[in-house]
Amino acid sequence: MTVRVTSILGNASDPPFADRLHALRHADRVEYVRIGAQDLARRRIRIRTDRGTECAIGLARDDRLEHGAVLELTDERAIVVELESLPWLELEPADRPSALELGFLAGHHHWRVEFAGNRMRVALDQPREAYLKRLEKILGAGGARVVEPADE
Repeated sequence: MTVRVTSILGNASDPPFADRLHALRHADRVEYVRIGAQDLARRRIRIRTDRGTECAIGLARDDRLEHGAVLELTDERAIVVELESLPWLELEPADRPSALELGFLAGHHHWRVEFAGNRMRVALDQPREAYLKRLEKILGAGGARVVEPADE
């Protein structure tokens, strides 16, 4: 079955969608359409979600695909656009208790993370400042630091 998409419902970070998507994520009912940055300007595209659902997207001129765009939202499932190459915020905890605190914080906020040695990388699907605000306490106390590419 092909899902036909003719408009963008909103963005996953918008308050009307965030709570419903949160609940659907817990029920493992969110599917993602991964799109490269070069395809964001396209109005018509056929693509499959990460679970194999075929989507036929045909948007009006004033609709634009973007990271977090909600293409379908029902009680049964959601389909959300995910940009293939998101920027990352790399964090390095000062010690084990701080590493646990970082892990708890990331899990609490349902952040997508990767681990590289003793560092945690957080996929930025919202503005970087939003993440830094949530990390303010641990960063300010010296429990972790942001690793900038120049620090490598």
